[in-house]
Amino acid sequence: MSGLLYVAALLLPTLAGVAVWVALIGQPRQRSAWLTAVGAGHVLGSLGWGALLRLATPMPIEHWFAWLAPALFVTLLLAAALLRRRSALPAPVLAQPTALPPGQRWLLRGLWGVLALHTLVLLQQAWVLPPLMWDAWTVWLAKPAAWFATGHVLPSAPFAAWWEAASGTVLYSQAPAYPEALPRLLLWQAVALGAWHTPALALSWPLLWLALGAFCYGGLRLEGLRRLPALLACYALLSLPLLHAHGVFIGYADLWLAALLALVLFHGSRAFRHRSRGDAAFAVLALALLPAVKLEGAIWALCAVVAGIAALLPPRAQRFGVPLLGLILLGWAWTLGLRLPLPGLGVVELRWGEIIIPSMGTLSLHWRPVLRPVLESLFVLPNWMLLWPVLLYLLLARRPPPAARPWLRPGGWLLLSGYAFLIVLFFFTDASQWAESLTSLNRVLLHIVPATVLWFSLREAVPPIPSGRAS
Repeated sequence: MSGLLYVAALLLPTLAGVAVWVALIGQPRQRSAWLTAVGAGHVLGSLGWGALLRLATPMPIEHWFAWLAPALFVTLLLAAALLRRRSALPAPVLAQPTALPPGQRWLLRGLWGVLALHTLVLLQQAWVLPPLMWDAWTVWLAKPAAWFATGHVLPSAPFAAWWEAASGTVLYSQAPAYPEALPRLLLWQAVALGAWHTPALALSWPLLWLALGAFCYGGLRLEGLRRLPALLACYALLSLPLLHAHGVFIGYADLWLAALLALVLFHGSRAFRHRSRGDAAFAVLALALLPAVKLEGAIWALCAVVAGIAALLPPRAQRFGVPLLGLILLGWAWTLGLRLPLPGLGVVELRWGEIIIPSMGTLSLHWRPVLRPVLESLFVLPNWMLLWPVLLYLLLARRPPPAARPWLRPGGWLLLSGYAFLIVLFFFTDASQWAESLTSLNRVLLHIVPATVLWFSLREAVPPIPSGRAS
Protein backbone atom coordinates (compact mmCIF):
# COMPACT_ATOMS: atom_id res chain seq x y z
CA MET A 1 0.00 0.00 0.00
CA SER A 2 2.83 2.40 0.85
CA GLY A 3 4.28 1.80 -2.63
CA LEU A 4 1.03 2.98 -4.24
CA LEU A 5 0.97 6.06 -2.02
CA TYR A 6 4.57 6.80 -3.02
CA VAL A 7 3.64 6.59 -6.70
CA ALA A 8 0.72 8.94 -6.00
CA ALA A 9 3.10 11.34 -4.24
CA LEU A 10 5.22 11.39 -7.41
CA LEU A 11 2.32 11.71 -9.84
CA LEU A 12 0.08 14.30 -8.18
CA PRO A 13 2.55 17.24 -8.37
CA THR A 14 3.47 16.25 -11.94
CA LEU A 15 -0.18 16.19 -12.97
CA ALA A 16 -0.65 19.59 -11.36
CA GLY A 17 2.26 20.93 -13.39
CA VAL A 18 0.85 19.44 -16.59
CA ALA A 19 -2.52 21.05 -15.82
CA VAL A 20 -0.83 24.44 -15.44
CA TRP A 21 1.00 23.92 -18.76
CA VAL A 22 -2.20 22.98 -20.61
CA ALA A 23 -4.19 25.81 -19.03
CA LEU A 24 -1.62 28.43 -20.02
CA ILE A 25 -0.38 27.16 -23.39
CA GLY A 26 -3.02 24.89 -24.88
CA GLN A 27 -4.09 21.28 -25.19
CA PRO A 28 -1.46 19.20 -26.99
CA ARG A 29 -2.70 17.35 -30.06
CA GLN A 30 0.47 15.44 -30.88
CA ARG A 31 2.55 13.00 -28.87
CA SER A 32 5.62 15.22 -29.02
CA ALA A 33 3.69 18.14 -27.59
CA TRP A 34 2.51 15.93 -24.74
CA LEU A 35 6.16 15.13 -24.02
CA THR A 36 6.78 18.85 -23.61
CA ALA A 37 3.80 19.21 -21.28
CA VAL A 38 4.76 16.20 -19.15
CA GLY A 39 8.46 17.11 -18.95
CA ALA A 40 7.84 20.76 -18.10
CA GLY A 41 4.93 19.85 -15.83
CA HIS A 42 7.06 17.42 -13.83
CA VAL A 43 9.78 19.99 -13.17
CA LEU A 44 7.44 22.91 -12.41
CA GLY A 45 4.88 20.82 -10.52
CA SER A 46 7.40 19.00 -8.31
CA LEU A 47 9.37 22.08 -7.31
CA GLY A 48 6.24 24.23 -7.08
CA TRP A 49 4.66 21.71 -4.74
CA GLY A 50 7.84 21.60 -2.68
CA ALA A 51 7.73 25.39 -2.36
CA LEU A 52 4.01 25.39 -1.46
CA LEU A 53 4.60 22.82 1.29
CA ARG A 54 6.13 25.67 3.26
CA LEU A 55 2.53 26.61 4.09
CA ALA A 56 2.10 23.20 5.74
CA THR A 57 4.96 23.77 8.20
CA PRO A 58 2.68 24.06 11.30
CA MET A 59 1.01 20.73 10.46
CA PRO A 60 2.47 17.50 11.89
CA ILE A 61 4.07 15.71 8.99
CA GLU A 62 2.22 12.42 9.60
CA HIS A 63 -0.94 14.23 8.44
CA TRP A 64 0.61 15.71 5.31
CA PHE A 65 -0.32 13.04 2.82
CA ALA A 66 -3.68 12.14 4.40
CA TRP A 67 -4.87 15.75 4.30
CA LEU A 68 -3.02 17.32 1.39
CA ALA A 69 -3.15 14.52 -1.20
CA PRO A 70 -7.00 14.42 -1.35
CA ALA A 71 -7.11 18.23 -1.58
CA LEU A 72 -4.59 18.17 -4.44
CA PHE A 73 -6.49 15.36 -6.17
CA VAL A 74 -9.82 17.20 -5.97
CA THR A 75 -8.14 20.32 -7.31
CA LEU A 76 -6.84 18.31 -10.25
CA LEU A 77 -10.32 16.93 -10.96
CA LEU A 78 -11.75 20.45 -10.99
CA ALA A 79 -8.92 21.62 -13.23
CA ALA A 80 -9.53 18.72 -15.63
CA ALA A 81 -13.24 19.60 -15.81
CA LEU A 82 -12.42 23.24 -16.54
CA LEU A 83 -9.86 22.29 -19.19
CA ARG A 84 -12.41 20.10 -20.97
CA ARG A 85 -14.66 23.12 -21.28
CA ARG A 86 -11.77 25.14 -22.64
CA SER A 87 -10.91 22.69 -25.39
CA ALA A 88 -10.82 25.56 -27.87
CA LEU A 89 -7.50 26.76 -26.47
CA PRO A 90 -5.01 27.17 -29.31
CA ALA A 91 -2.98 23.99 -29.50
CA PRO A 92 0.74 24.00 -30.32
CA VAL A 93 1.39 23.11 -33.94
CA LEU A 94 4.16 20.69 -34.87
CA ALA A 95 5.95 20.53 -38.16
CA GLN A 96 4.32 17.95 -40.38
CA PRO A 97 6.17 14.61 -40.15
CA THR A 98 7.95 13.53 -43.28
CA ALA A 99 9.18 10.12 -44.33
CA LEU A 100 12.78 9.42 -43.36
CA PRO A 101 15.28 7.54 -45.50
CA PRO A 102 15.98 3.99 -44.21
CA GLY A 103 19.37 4.96 -42.80
CA GLN A 104 17.92 7.82 -40.77
CA ARG A 105 15.09 5.59 -39.55
CA TRP A 106 17.59 3.09 -38.18
CA LEU A 107 19.61 5.90 -36.60
CA LEU A 108 16.45 7.24 -34.99
CA ARG A 109 15.56 3.82 -33.58
CA GLY A 110 19.12 3.31 -32.40
CA LEU A 111 19.11 6.61 -30.51
CA TRP A 112 15.80 5.75 -28.85
CA GLY A 113 17.26 2.39 -27.85
CA VAL A 114 20.41 3.94 -26.40
CA LEU A 115 18.35 6.48 -24.43
CA ALA A 116 16.17 3.65 -23.09
CA LEU A 117 19.35 1.86 -21.98
CA HIS A 118 20.60 5.08 -20.35
CA THR A 119 17.31 5.30 -18.45
CA LEU A 120 17.58 1.75 -17.14
CA VAL A 121 21.19 2.32 -16.06
CA LEU A 122 20.26 5.52 -14.21
CA LEU A 123 17.34 3.87 -12.43
CA GLN A 124 19.54 0.97 -11.35
CA GLN A 125 22.37 3.26 -10.19
CA ALA A 126 20.01 5.53 -8.28
CA TRP A 127 18.57 2.49 -6.49
CA VAL A 128 21.86 0.89 -5.43
CA LEU A 129 24.33 3.77 -4.96
CA PRO A 130 24.49 5.31 -1.47
CA PRO A 131 24.32 9.10 -1.04
CA LEU A 132 27.65 10.82 -1.40
CA MET A 133 28.92 12.18 1.89
CA TRP A 134 29.36 15.69 0.54
CA ASP A 135 27.10 18.67 0.94
CA ALA A 136 24.32 16.66 -0.70
CA TRP A 137 24.05 14.68 2.51
CA THR A 138 25.08 17.26 5.09
CA VAL A 139 22.78 19.96 3.68
CA TRP A 140 20.13 18.72 1.27
CA LEU A 141 19.31 15.31 2.77
CA ALA A 142 20.01 15.93 6.45
CA LYS A 143 17.12 18.39 6.81
CA PRO A 144 14.27 16.22 5.48
CA ALA A 145 15.70 13.14 7.23
CA ALA A 146 15.73 15.01 10.55
CA TRP A 147 12.25 16.40 9.93
CA PHE A 148 10.94 12.92 9.22
CA ALA A 149 12.60 11.51 12.35
CA THR A 150 11.19 14.24 14.62
CA GLY A 151 7.77 14.42 12.99
CA HIS A 152 7.95 18.22 12.54
CA VAL A 153 9.49 20.70 10.13
CA LEU A 154 11.94 22.35 12.49
CA PRO A 155 13.47 25.77 11.79
CA SER A 156 17.18 25.80 11.00
CA ALA A 157 19.98 27.55 12.85
CA PRO A 158 23.76 27.63 12.34
CA PHE A 159 26.01 25.30 14.31
CA ALA A 160 27.41 28.26 16.24
CA ALA A 161 24.02 28.74 17.90
CA TRP A 162 24.26 25.28 19.45
CA TRP A 163 27.03 26.47 21.77
CA GLU A 164 24.78 29.17 23.14
CA ALA A 165 21.64 27.14 23.89
CA ALA A 166 20.90 23.65 22.64
CA SER A 167 17.22 23.17 21.91
CA GLY A 168 15.15 20.28 20.63
CA THR A 169 12.93 22.65 18.66
CA VAL A 170 15.69 23.83 16.30
CA LEU A 171 17.63 21.93 13.65
CA TYR A 172 21.30 22.93 13.62
CA SER A 173 22.59 22.87 10.08
CA GLN A 174 25.75 23.56 8.14
CA ALA A 175 23.75 25.80 5.81
CA PRO A 176 20.57 26.98 7.57
CA ALA A 177 19.81 29.62 4.95
CA TYR A 178 19.65 27.19 2.01
CA PRO A 179 16.30 27.05 0.18
CA GLU A 180 14.04 24.18 1.23
CA ALA A 181 11.73 23.42 -1.70
CA LEU A 182 13.63 20.24 -2.60
CA PRO A 183 13.98 18.97 1.01
CA ARG A 184 10.24 19.49 1.52
CA LEU A 185 9.51 17.56 -1.67
CA LEU A 186 11.62 14.65 -0.39
CA LEU A 187 9.83 14.82 2.96
CA TRP A 188 6.48 14.67 1.15
CA GLN A 189 7.55 11.50 -0.63
CA ALA A 190 8.92 9.94 2.56
CA VAL A 191 5.64 10.62 4.39
CA ALA A 192 3.72 8.92 1.59
CA LEU A 193 6.12 5.96 1.69
CA GLY A 194 5.88 5.73 5.46
CA ALA A 195 9.64 5.44 5.90
CA TRP A 196 12.86 7.21 5.02
CA HIS A 197 13.88 4.82 2.23
CA THR A 198 16.85 6.35 0.42
CA PRO A 199 16.74 4.16 -2.75
CA ALA A 200 13.08 5.02 -3.38
CA LEU A 201 13.64 8.72 -2.75
CA ALA A 202 16.66 8.66 -5.07
CA LEU A 203 14.42 7.72 -8.01
CA SER A 204 13.36 11.37 -8.27
CA TRP A 205 16.72 12.16 -9.87
CA PRO A 206 16.56 9.77 -12.87
CA LEU A 207 12.91 10.80 -13.27
CA LEU A 208 14.06 14.42 -13.45
CA TRP A 209 16.72 13.43 -16.03
CA LEU A 210 13.98 11.70 -18.05
CA ALA A 211 11.62 14.69 -17.74
CA LEU A 212 14.35 17.04 -18.96
CA GLY A 213 14.91 14.81 -21.98
CA ALA A 214 11.19 14.63 -22.75
CA PHE A 215 10.90 18.40 -22.49
CA CYS A 216 13.96 18.93 -24.70
CA TYR A 217 12.79 16.61 -27.48
CA GLY A 218 9.14 17.64 -27.33
CA GLY A 219 9.99 21.33 -27.11
CA LEU A 220 12.25 21.23 -30.15
CA ARG A 221 9.59 19.36 -32.09
CA LEU A 222 7.09 21.95 -30.90
CA GLU A 223 9.18 24.66 -32.56
CA GLY A 224 9.39 22.89 -35.90
CA LEU A 225 12.46 20.65 -35.72
CA ARG A 226 12.22 17.32 -37.47
CA ARG A 227 12.47 14.14 -35.47
CA LEU A 228 16.11 13.29 -36.12
CA PRO A 229 17.74 16.67 -35.29
CA ALA A 230 15.47 17.04 -32.27
CA LEU A 231 16.45 13.61 -30.98
CA LEU A 232 20.13 14.24 -31.72
CA ALA A 233 19.99 17.42 -29.62
CA CYS A 234 18.17 15.56 -26.85
CA TYR A 235 20.76 12.76 -26.90
CA ALA A 236 23.63 15.27 -26.96
CA LEU A 237 22.23 16.78 -23.76
CA LEU A 238 21.28 13.65 -21.84
CA SER A 239 24.48 11.76 -22.66
CA LEU A 240 26.78 14.43 -21.20
CA PRO A 241 28.80 12.63 -18.49
CA LEU A 242 28.23 15.24 -15.78
CA LEU A 243 24.51 15.53 -16.51
CA HIS A 244 24.25 11.74 -16.52
CA ALA A 245 26.03 11.63 -13.14
CA HIS A 246 23.67 14.20 -11.64
CA GLY A 247 20.81 11.98 -12.75
CA VAL A 248 21.74 9.66 -9.86
CA PHE A 249 23.15 12.09 -7.25
CA ILE A 250 20.38 12.08 -4.68
CA GLY A 251 20.26 15.36 -2.80
CA TYR A 252 22.03 17.55 -5.32
CA ALA A 253 19.85 20.40 -6.56
CA ASP A 254 21.99 21.47 -9.54
CA LEU A 255 20.07 19.47 -12.15
CA TRP A 256 16.74 20.76 -10.80
CA LEU A 257 17.99 24.33 -11.13
CA ALA A 258 19.29 23.61 -14.65
CA ALA A 259 15.92 22.18 -15.71
CA LEU A 260 14.09 25.26 -14.40
CA LEU A 261 16.45 27.60 -16.23
CA ALA A 262 15.86 25.62 -19.44
CA LEU A 263 12.10 26.12 -18.98
CA VAL A 264 12.63 29.86 -18.57
CA LEU A 265 14.69 30.12 -21.76
CA PHE A 266 12.47 27.94 -23.92
CA HIS A 267 9.09 29.35 -22.91
CA GLY A 268 10.49 32.88 -22.85
CA SER A 269 11.64 32.39 -26.45
CA ARG A 270 8.22 30.98 -27.41
CA ALA A 271 6.53 33.97 -25.79
CA PHE A 272 8.55 36.33 -28.00
CA ARG A 273 8.10 34.23 -31.15
CA HIS A 274 4.37 33.51 -30.90
CA ARG A 275 3.36 36.54 -28.80
CA SER A 276 2.03 33.99 -26.33
CA ARG A 277 0.98 35.27 -22.93
CA GLY A 278 0.63 31.69 -21.73
CA ASP A 279 4.27 30.91 -22.47
CA ALA A 280 5.30 34.16 -20.83
CA ALA A 281 3.32 33.27 -17.70
CA PHE A 282 4.83 29.78 -17.60
CA ALA A 283 8.34 31.24 -17.95
CA VAL A 284 7.62 33.66 -15.09
CA LEU A 285 6.42 30.80 -12.87
CA ALA A 286 9.62 28.85 -13.57
CA LEU A 287 11.70 31.99 -12.96
CA ALA A 288 9.96 32.59 -9.61
CA LEU A 289 10.92 29.08 -8.45
CA LEU A 290 14.65 29.51 -9.16
CA PRO A 291 15.47 31.09 -5.74
CA ALA A 292 13.47 28.31 -4.01
CA VAL A 293 15.91 25.64 -5.26
CA LYS A 294 19.40 27.04 -4.58
CA LEU A 295 20.95 30.31 -3.49
CA GLU A 296 22.42 30.70 -6.97
CA GLY A 297 18.87 30.62 -8.30
CA ALA A 298 18.47 34.28 -7.28
CA ILE A 299 21.37 35.23 -9.57
CA TRP A 300 19.97 33.19 -12.46
CA ALA A 301 16.56 34.80 -11.92
CA LEU A 302 18.21 38.23 -12.09
CA CYS A 303 19.96 37.22 -15.33
CA ALA A 304 16.59 36.14 -16.77
CA VAL A 305 14.94 39.41 -15.77
CA VAL A 306 17.78 41.41 -17.34
CA ALA A 307 17.50 39.28 -20.50
CA GLY A 308 13.75 39.86 -20.73
CA ILE A 309 14.10 43.62 -20.32
CA ALA A 310 16.92 43.79 -22.87
CA ALA A 311 14.96 41.72 -25.40
CA LEU A 312 12.00 44.10 -25.16
CA LEU A 313 14.14 47.04 -26.29
CA PRO A 314 14.40 48.00 -29.96
CA PRO A 315 17.37 46.42 -31.80
CA ARG A 316 19.41 49.63 -31.82
CA ALA A 317 18.82 50.15 -28.10
CA GLN A 318 19.96 46.58 -27.50
CA ARG A 319 23.22 47.18 -29.37
CA PHE A 320 24.06 50.50 -27.75
CA GLY A 321 21.72 51.09 -24.83
CA VAL A 322 22.41 47.88 -22.91
CA PRO A 323 26.23 48.31 -22.89
CA LEU A 324 25.79 51.98 -21.97
CA LEU A 325 23.47 51.04 -19.10
CA GLY A 326 26.03 48.49 -17.92
CA LEU A 327 28.74 51.15 -17.83
CA ILE A 328 26.45 53.51 -15.92
CA LEU A 329 25.70 50.81 -13.32
CA LEU A 330 29.41 50.06 -12.95
CA GLY A 331 30.13 53.73 -12.40
CA TRP A 332 27.30 53.96 -9.88
CA ALA A 333 28.60 50.91 -8.00
CA TRP A 334 32.12 52.33 -8.01
CA THR A 335 31.20 55.76 -6.67
CA LEU A 336 28.02 55.37 -4.61
CA GLY A 337 27.49 51.63 -4.26
CA LEU A 338 24.58 49.67 -5.71
CA ARG A 339 22.07 47.74 -3.59
CA LEU A 340 19.98 44.96 -5.13
CA PRO A 341 17.32 43.04 -3.15
CA LEU A 342 17.50 39.41 -4.32
CA PRO A 343 15.13 36.70 -3.01
CA GLY A 344 17.05 34.19 -0.92
CA LEU A 345 20.21 36.27 -0.78
CA GLY A 346 18.91 39.43 0.88
CA VAL A 347 20.04 42.92 -0.11
CA VAL A 348 23.23 42.46 -2.14
CA GLU A 349 25.53 45.50 -2.18
CA LEU A 350 27.96 46.09 -5.04
CA ARG A 351 30.92 48.37 -4.48
CA TRP A 352 34.11 48.87 -6.41
CA GLY A 353 36.29 45.89 -5.58
CA GLU A 354 33.80 43.98 -3.44
CA ILE A 355 30.35 42.40 -3.28
CA ILE A 356 28.55 42.11 0.06
CA ILE A 357 26.08 39.21 0.30
CA PRO A 358 24.36 38.86 3.71
CA SER A 359 24.38 35.05 3.67
CA MET A 360 27.96 34.75 2.37
CA GLY A 361 29.83 37.78 3.66
CA THR A 362 32.09 40.08 1.63
CA LEU A 363 33.64 38.88 -1.62
CA SER A 364 36.66 40.80 -2.85
CA LEU A 365 36.78 41.45 -6.59
CA HIS A 366 40.09 41.15 -8.39
CA TRP A 367 41.57 39.02 -11.17
CA ARG A 368 42.46 35.41 -10.34
CA PRO A 369 44.78 33.52 -12.74
CA VAL A 370 42.71 30.33 -13.10
CA LEU A 371 42.41 30.27 -16.90
CA ARG A 372 44.37 27.03 -17.27
CA PRO A 373 42.25 24.85 -14.90
CA VAL A 374 39.06 26.30 -16.39
CA LEU A 375 40.15 25.45 -19.95
CA GLU A 376 41.26 21.97 -18.81
CA SER A 377 37.87 21.39 -17.24
CA LEU A 378 36.02 22.53 -20.35
CA PHE A 379 38.11 20.94 -23.10
CA VAL A 380 40.31 18.20 -21.58
CA LEU A 381 38.47 16.45 -18.78
CA PRO A 382 35.59 14.11 -19.73
CA ASN A 383 32.87 16.05 -17.88
CA TRP A 384 31.51 17.58 -21.06
CA MET A 385 32.98 15.38 -23.80
CA LEU A 386 32.72 17.43 -27.02
CA LEU A 387 30.09 19.95 -25.86
CA TRP A 388 32.15 23.14 -25.72
CA PRO A 389 34.14 22.57 -28.96
CA VAL A 390 30.88 21.83 -30.81
CA LEU A 391 29.19 24.94 -29.38
CA LEU A 392 32.17 27.09 -30.34
CA TYR A 393 32.03 25.70 -33.86
CA LEU A 394 28.30 26.40 -34.13
CA LEU A 395 28.78 29.89 -32.76
CA LEU A 396 31.49 30.76 -35.28
CA ALA A 397 30.28 28.78 -38.30
CA ARG A 398 26.81 30.26 -38.67
CA ARG A 399 25.40 33.60 -37.64
CA PRO A 400 21.81 34.17 -38.73
CA PRO A 401 20.86 37.86 -38.94
CA PRO A 402 19.12 38.96 -35.73
CA ALA A 403 16.35 40.64 -37.71
CA ALA A 404 15.35 37.27 -39.17
CA ARG A 405 14.97 35.58 -35.78
CA PRO A 406 14.12 38.23 -33.18
CA TRP A 407 12.62 35.66 -30.84
CA LEU A 408 16.10 34.23 -30.23
CA ARG A 409 17.15 37.46 -28.51
CA PRO A 410 15.73 36.68 -25.03
CA GLY A 411 17.61 33.39 -24.86
CA GLY A 412 20.73 35.01 -26.27
CA TRP A 413 20.66 37.74 -23.63
CA LEU A 414 20.05 35.13 -20.93
CA LEU A 415 23.09 33.13 -22.00
CA LEU A 416 25.20 36.28 -22.38
CA SER A 417 24.33 37.54 -18.89
CA GLY A 418 24.64 34.03 -17.44
CA TYR A 419 28.11 33.39 -18.79
CA ALA A 420 29.16 36.91 -17.78
CA PHE A 421 28.11 36.01 -14.23
CA LEU A 422 30.18 32.81 -14.40
CA ILE A 423 33.24 34.71 -15.64
CA VAL A 424 32.97 37.20 -12.76
CA LEU A 425 32.34 34.38 -10.27
CA PHE A 426 35.29 32.18 -11.20
CA PHE A 427 37.85 34.76 -12.37
CA PHE A 428 37.20 37.68 -10.02
CA THR A 429 35.99 36.20 -6.68
CA ASP A 430 37.15 33.65 -4.13
CA ALA A 431 35.13 31.05 -6.04
CA SER A 432 38.24 30.74 -8.20
CA GLN A 433 39.40 28.08 -5.74
CA TRP A 434 36.52 25.94 -7.01
CA ALA A 435 38.08 26.16 -10.46
CA GLU A 436 41.55 25.30 -9.19
CA SER A 437 40.27 22.27 -7.27
CA LEU A 438 37.85 21.32 -10.11
CA THR A 439 34.98 20.94 -7.63
CA SER A 440 32.01 23.29 -7.92
CA LEU A 441 33.14 24.77 -11.24
CA ASN A 442 31.43 22.07 -13.29
CA ARG A 443 28.38 21.89 -11.03
CA VAL A 444 27.70 25.61 -11.47
CA LEU A 445 28.31 25.34 -15.22
CA LEU A 446 25.70 22.57 -15.27
CA HIS A 447 23.04 25.13 -14.35
CA ILE A 448 23.20 26.79 -17.76
CA VAL A 449 24.10 23.83 -20.00
CA PRO A 450 20.56 22.55 -20.82
CA ALA A 451 19.45 26.11 -21.66
CA THR A 452 22.54 26.50 -23.85
CA VAL A 453 21.90 23.27 -25.77
CA LEU A 454 18.26 24.24 -26.30
CA TRP A 455 19.14 27.72 -27.59
CA PHE A 456 21.79 26.47 -30.00
CA SER A 457 19.44 23.77 -31.27
CA LEU A 458 16.75 26.37 -31.98
CA ARG A 459 19.31 28.72 -33.53
CA GLU A 460 20.64 26.14 -35.95
CA ALA A 461 17.58 24.21 -37.03
CA VAL A 462 14.45 26.34 -36.79
CA PRO A 463 13.47 28.07 -40.05
CA PRO A 464 13.71 31.88 -39.85
CA ILE A 465 10.57 33.93 -39.42
CA PRO A 466 9.65 35.57 -42.74
CA SER A 467 10.98 39.11 -42.93
CA GLY A 468 7.46 40.51 -43.15
CA ARG A 469 6.66 39.10 -39.70
CA ALA A 470 9.92 39.99 -38.04
CA SER A 471 9.84 42.63 -35.36
